[in-house]
Amino acid sequence: MPGAGNSKAFAITSFLASASMLLEFIRQVSRLAKAITEPSNNSTAFFVLLVLISLFSLGACFYFAFFTFSFGKTSYDLKQLGALHFLPILWAGARVVYLIYEGESPVGNRQLALKYALLSVMLIYFYFYVSRILDVKKSERINEICSFILTGISLMYFIQSVIFIAEGKCELLDSNVILAASSLLICPFALVFKRDYISEKENGE
Repeated sequence: MPGAGNSKAFAITSFLASASMLLEFIRQVSRLAKAITEPSNNSTAFFVLLVLISLFSLGACFYFAFFTFSFGKTSYDLKQLGALHFLPILWAGARVVYLIYEGESPVGNRQLALKYALLSVMLIYFYFYVSRILDVKKSERINEICSFILTGISLMYFIQSVIFIAEGKCELLDSNVILAASSLLICPFALVFKRDYISEKENGE
């Protein structure tokens, strides 16, 4: 990755993205522990999905942390990380599957509709993020557009979560609030990646 090793902004935003995945991991593990220790009628699919989300979020946490701790290197090739690039995609995909599994309709439910939109755009963003790293043609502009859409939806979802907390409709550690905070922390990474990776690579071509 040309120049990324010396990009302080990229290192900082990678740390924020790593922190967002850590928040997700802690929240999902706490939900899993509660489901195990308390009597419930949860199905096997419920536990499998929570385990997958937890594992993928932890993996993505270390994935983004790599960029932070490699700060100071003159350059490195992102392609060398291989299959690790798919960890954020797998996390977002597992989140979407779990949302569908819950079976609630977003019709007439603004928060749930935003949640569907947020996770769907997150999944699409990470897909084109990896595509851009692997030099797939025509993926760079879609990646750029997705970074702005993701930021906009994340802001809306976060603001709505704050309003719900203020109105007493949900708690601070509610899973939707954690998701709102996590998605917002990923946005600076999405925007800086676009600038530091795409722009510098284009200039070097």
